[in-house]
Amino acid sequence: MRRPAYILGVFATPLTSGPASGSALALCLAALKGALADACLTPSDLSGLVTAPALAGPPALAAHRLAQAAGLGSSSASSTFQARSLDACGAAGVACLLEARGLVRAGDAGAVAVVLGDAVASPSLTTPAFLARADAAVGGAECPPAHPPLPSPSIVAGYDSLAAWAVREGLLSRGDLAAYASLAALHGSRHPGGLAGRDARDKARAASTSGGQGGHPPHPPPPLSADAVLSARPVGSATTLFECARRADGAAAVVVGGEAAAAARGPGAPPPILLSGGGRGSGPLTPAHPLSAAAWAPLEAAVRAAYGEARLSPASIDLFYPYDCYPITALAALAALGATTGGGGRSRKGGGAAAAAAAAALPGVAAGLAAAGRAASAAAAALVSPGGGPGAASPATAWPVNTHGGLLGGGAPWASPALFSVVEAALQLSGRAGPARQVPGARVAVVHANGGILSEQAVAVLERGGEKAAGVT
Repeated sequence: MRRPAYILGVFATPLTSGPASGSALALCLAALKGALADACLTPSDLSGLVTAPALAGPPALAAHRLAQAAGLGSSSASSTFQARSLDACGAAGVACLLEARGLVRAGDAGAVAVVLGDAVASPSLTTPAFLARADAAVGGAECPPAHPPLPSPSIVAGYDSLAAWAVREGLLSRGDLAAYASLAALHGSRHPGGLAGRDARDKARAASTSGGQGGHPPHPPPPLSADAVLSARPVGSATTLFECARRADGAAAVVVGGEAAAAARGPGAPPPILLSGGGRGSGPLTPAHPLSAAAWAPLEAAVRAAYGEARLSPASIDLFYPYDCYPITALAALAALGATTGGGGRSRKGGGAAAAAAAAALPGVAAGLAAAGRAASAAAAALVSPGGGPGAASPATAWPVNTHGGLLGGGAPWASPALFSVVEAALQLSGRAGPARQVPGARVAVVHANGGILSEQAVAVLERGGEKAAGVT
C-alpha cells in the first residue's frame, strides 16, 4: 500500500522585475526558509529536495547546488538525502511536486522540499540573452526541426500559431482569448505578491509608459478590459503583448511529507493538503504543423491520469489553476480539465468507479475549447466593466481560475510559475488566501503545468480533508 503524501507548508517570494530581485539561488533560499517556517519544520527535518534548473543559473546538478547552499544533506547520514533535479521547462512546478510525492510514498524520504525560482527579469539577463536561451529550450539551431522551424522568439511564435489555429477552426474568437487575459489581470491585481498587484497600487505605471523591462512597456494597472488587450501591440497574428506571460524574478517552495512528518509539526501548522492525484504526458519538442487536435493528446492523458488516481470527476473541483503562459494554453487546459462541463461546483460524486469513469469520458480539448472560451468571455463581461473597473466584489468566487493571476496577471519566473499556483491552491484550501481572493469552502483544486510548446504536461489534484489521516486534530 502506497503511503499518502501531503503538502505541509508553502511560501512564495514576491514577484519582481528589476535590479533588486537577487540571484535565482538567493530567491530559492528565501522561499525554502519561508516554506519550512510555514510547515513548522526545520532544515534538519528534510530528507530530500527537488528542483529544476534555472534559466539564469548553472544547469548542472541544480538540486545538489541548492541543497549545499541551504546546508541540507551535509550530516554523516547525507547518503540518505535525496537530491533530484528535473528538466521539464514550464511543467517543472507540478512535475517536481509529483517527484517529491513519489519519494514520500515510496518511503525514500519523510519530508521533501520542492523549490523552484529564477531571475529572468533582472538586468543580469539581457533581453537578447533571454530570447536566445528560450529559443534553445525548444530546439535552437543545433536541433534539426522535425517541422518547419518557428521564427524567433520561437515560444511566442509557437503559441501564436496555436491561438491562430483555434480561431481559424472556429473554436475560439479573438475576444475569448482577450477575455481570459483580462480576467488574469483582474485576479493578479488582487494579489499583493504579483507584478499586476504592484501595478494596481502604482498608477504611475500606465499603459503609455515606455522603457519597461527588456524594452517592453509594462502592463497598465489592471483590471484590464478585453478591448485594451486586443488594442495592445501585436506580437503575432492572434496574440498581443498583454497575452504573453510576464517575465519576473521570484521563487516558490512547498514542503511535502508523509503522515509522520505531518503529525510531528509544531503548534500552529496549517492543515495538511493531500496530494490525491497526479499525471504526466509528453509530446514532441514542437507540435506538428499544420496543427490538429492530436497536439493536445499529452495534456488530455495527464488530466485523465490525475483525475483517475484521485477518483474525482470535474464536478468535484472547486479551483482550477491552468498554466496560462498564453490564453490559448489556459483555455485548452480548462477544456481538458472539464471546467466547463460541471467543474467549479461543490457537489461530490462519491469517488470510486463512477468518478474514474467520468474522468475517462472527458470531452478533450477540441470538443471543449469553444465552451471554455464562452465561459471566459461571459466571466469577463460580468467581472470587468467596459472602463476597466471591477464589476464584482469577489471575482475569485465567480471565476475560480488562477486566483493569484497566473503567469499573465502575476508573473513568470521561467519554469517556476506552476509551483506558485500550487502555493496559491494550498493557501486557498487551508482558508489562508485573504479576503480579496479567498473562495469560501474550497476543498479540491487542480493544478496544471505545461512545458515547452506542449512538450510536457503535468497535473496534480490537491484536497483538503487529510487532517484525520495525518494524525492532525
